[in-house]
Amino acid sequence: MDIEQILARLSEINWTTLIPAFIGSAIGVAFLEYWLHLRRERWQQRKGFLEEQLRLYGPVYSLLRQNQDAVERAGKIWDVVQARFESNPRASKAVDQISPVANKHISQIVLKNNEILKQRLSDNLHLLDPDDVEPVTKLLHDLNNYQVEVSESEIGSSALPVEVAVGLPPTHFYRLEVNACIKQGFDRKRAELRRMLAVETAPCWKKLGRWWHTAQPIHK
Repeated sequence: MDIEQILARLSEINWTTLIPAFIGSAIGVAFLEYWLHLRRERWQQRKGFLEEQLRLYGPVYSLLRQNQDAVERAGKIWDVVQARFESNPRASKAVDQISPVANKHISQIVLKNNEILKQRLSDNLHLLDPDDVEPVTKLLHDLNNYQVEVSESEIGSSALPVEVAVGLPPTHFYRLEVNACIKQGFDRKRAELRRMLAVETAPCWKKLGRWWHTAQPIHK
């Protein structure tokens, strides 16, 4: 094909329709690139926030679980004491020896862990899921009351006069429902982060659809 034939063919092209189509495709490509940029940015924000939350939820759950184990252990000690010594009035010396050991599970584990929990949770309330804020706030309220109102020398005994203490709600040094919500939150976030990491290592053609479905709103 010589130059004249090429020019003839070019003259047959309807440039009035071709140029807008070309411009339209360029705009489409630019829009797609912009959309992908926003999704990647949103993805990285969500991933970073999840990692921050896990750095809170993981250690907090570990401390709460230690508290639960310590309380259960102390309870088992008292169950054995009641079963073996309650009907034996001469066993008071043995009971006196056992009582401080059971109480150490509370004073040396639970109450010390609670000081760490109060600090860590108070400083990082912004990292909690919205549904977890209320139970955690109740726990902090209980821990503050316990610190102020309960005798330091006798675990569980109110420092207030009896006639005042009986008219107040009981104080608590741990709440099982908080253990449950923190554990569930930790499991959810760990599973979501694992899914995101799996997507990042997947073939490129799989990422487009998964970016859209996996990235969730950031709760702050």
